[in-house]
Amino acid sequence: MTHKRCRSTLLLILLLALPACSDAQDPSPSNASPLQPLIYTERPDLSPEAAAVRERRLMRHLLDGSNASGNWGSLEKRSQTRRQPMSTAEALGQAMFTALVERDEDLWDSVFVAPADYAGMVHLELDRSRKFVDDIQGKSGEVWRSFEVGRASEAPEGGFAGLLEFHSLELGEGRTLDGPIAEEGEPIAQHWGNVLRLRLKGSDVIFELRVPKILRIAHPRHHPNQPGLGVASAVQMSSQLEVYLRAGLHLKPQLLETREYPYPLAVGNFWRYRRSLQDAAKAAEAGPDSIKQAPTQQDPTKQAPSEQAPSEQAPSEQASPEDANPALSASGLRATETLLEVTSVDRYGSWRLVTLRRSYNDEKLTTIDQHWLVLPRRIYRCSSVCRVHADDLGWLLSYLDRQTPLFRFPMRLDEGWGEGGQSGEDDEVFQVAGDWHDILVPAGSYANTVAIEGTGPLEAIDRYYRGRGQTRYFSHGRGVVQRVIHASTDGDQPAVVEKLIESRIMPR
Repeated sequence: MTHKRCRSTLLLILLLALPACSDAQDPSPSNASPLQPLIYTERPDLSPEAAAVRERRLMRHLLDGSNASGNWGSLEKRSQTRRQPMSTAEALGQAMFTALVERDEDLWDSVFVAPADYAGMVHLELDRSRKFVDDIQGKSGEVWRSFEVGRASEAPEGGFAGLLEFHSLELGEGRTLDGPIAEEGEPIAQHWGNVLRLRLKGSDVIFELRVPKILRIAHPRHHPNQPGLGVASAVQMSSQLEVYLRAGLHLKPQLLETREYPYPLAVGNFWRYRRSLQDAAKAAEAGPDSIKQAPTQQDPTKQAPSEQAPSEQAPSEQASPEDANPALSASGLRATETLLEVTSVDRYGSWRLVTLRRSYNDEKLTTIDQHWLVLPRRIYRCSSVCRVHADDLGWLLSYLDRQTPLFRFPMRLDEGWGEGGQSGEDDEVFQVAGDWHDILVPAGSYANTVAIEGTGPLEAIDRYYRGRGQTRYFSHGRGVVQRVIHASTDGDQPAVVEKLIESRIMPR
């Protein structure tokens, strides 16, 4: 009996103690620390650009305050001690330049007008003012990201600070708060049409960043007695600066060396291709049993369009040598082989002028000289006028802004480009297919090649390509290993395949 009573008492004590233990181990919602929700789910009223700015700022606060033990930093507002008044154009311009080249996000934040100052000027609610400032900063994100070098191995010594220097910030005409140009004696509240200029060191090339609106704050909140300037619109790059950065001219010149560059363009390198009709090439790959025999008899009055005499053909400026030359080989082509070889390379700092010679074994032994302007991230056709100005970077940047690159690196699947190398435009000239290709040619097997659709400037380089679409199969470090020249739309010119049969890549 005593044993049962003790057992019941012990069970009662355990039952009473269990809730207390559970409460001690299970924190209440009031002292729990849940993860911060994503900003765009918390604030659907924000624009995507403003939400991105706030998320990046939040992560910066967390990371900057973290420690070796793995704890996050505090989410409390950071002190504004770094927001110094920028009362002159030079001070604001220098701060913008320093923030970009030194990747100082806090300083970049501070060049934009403070939300409290903007709210006070235009009599806007503080929350709406914050959204406005974050939105214009987010829309300036392309400029900010463009100054990221990327891989440390590609960065020039000293980064952008070793390439560029601050030149000036030119303020536009002073205006009143309502917008009209300020008359003499009227307080200036803003400047429109401002230009930040950066100089490329060691040259007379000036790059521009456009700042449509800068506000003049009479009494900044953090420094009431020191008037200041603040950016109040999205910062935009000039086309020259865009071309310079996208072409990779800010990267190490060593990236153009043969061992580093995707297309090995050194003197002595060559690529030889066998040319055949596409149907015949497919039949040869399938085996001899699949090759259809030609009919033994043919109406002599009905000639194939490509075999007609020149006098019987309709004149056309787009006619290729496949039609222009009456002498056909047994394969049905004017030329059964073509050779592409690098004949010279002229070096100009971060770019090269490469001359290549393409020759065909047609009746006239056609040879065509090609001139390419080779940049770390682009390859362009270089016209005769371009070659005259090959050492003038300022002229070249204006020229390249209107040209379509033959190649764009790094190549990404399912991306295209058009004039200036821009992606996402309706008038894209070249398009990279969405899949990798394994190509087997007489020279060997090439895995993970990319297929590039389009002809574009190639028409002006080689008359064998005129009026024809084409697909180039490009292998990184080897070059074009196969080319398919599509049939003409009128059916007069059949599809032709050029397969690599041998190549020489000089060791470096």
